[in-house]
Amino acid sequence: MCCKGAVPKAVTDCLNFGAPENSDSYWQLKQSIKGLSEACKLFDTPVISGNVSLYNENAGIPIDPTPVVGMIGVINDCQNTCSLEFKNENDLIFLLGESKDELGGSEYLEIIHKQKRGIPPALDITMEKKIQFLCIKLIEGGLLVSAHDCSIGGLAVNLAESCISGNIGAEIELSEKIRSDCNLFGETQSRIIVSINPIDYDRFINIILKEAIPFQRIGTVKGNRLKINQWINVSLKDIEKAWRRNG
Repeated sequence: MCCKGAVPKAVTDCLNFGAPENSDSYWQLKQSIKGLSEACKLFDTPVISGNVSLYNENAGIPIDPTPVVGMIGVINDCQNTCSLEFKNENDLIFLLGESKDELGGSEYLEIIHKQKRGIPPALDITMEKKIQFLCIKLIEGGLLVSAHDCSIGGLAVNLAESCISGNIGAEIELSEKIRSDCNLFGETQSRIIVSINPIDYDRFINIILKEAIPFQRIGTVKGNRLKINQWINVSLKDIEKAWRRNG
């Protein structure tokens, strides 16, 4: 929502779990409610409706815990909105937030290594709010050309989505302080991929520095391929073909 420029106002939820008599399912439901409550209090977003669906099982095996949240927000000026796709050659690409050595619970771990395991990425909810509202501030100031939350699939997948949607490539250089698989496919929380016009660089940087938000410049919008360090060099045509086949 913040990547569109909308200020969150209220949520609805649907909590889907297995049988609550099962201690694991009960614990999952309880923790989900606690997490929702904490987040809604911090963001001042009341839960205005919702429902709970229990006993979701197959042959006695419960589904993965699936809390679903819908949110409504307000855009104060319809002229100041944003979208996820890269748009212009030579725009600068930044990552708001920072990547960490985290792979637990990731799509990468399940799809490539056939494992559902690991500790999920840690969430600093205060930093999450700061980054979301910084994104809204930047959009309202007309500074962002694109904004895309970095979530399911990790940075490489989300960069590919911005390339596919805009039909334009990107050249990316990531810091190698963490493992390459974590860099590319880890699902660290509180990250947003943004692009800006180079002429707005100084104003953009000044705002981020004042907000004390971690960030890094990671690349440039360019060409018809997605290049990430020495790890990935794929044409948009091949990326989109894979996306449409598996999406």
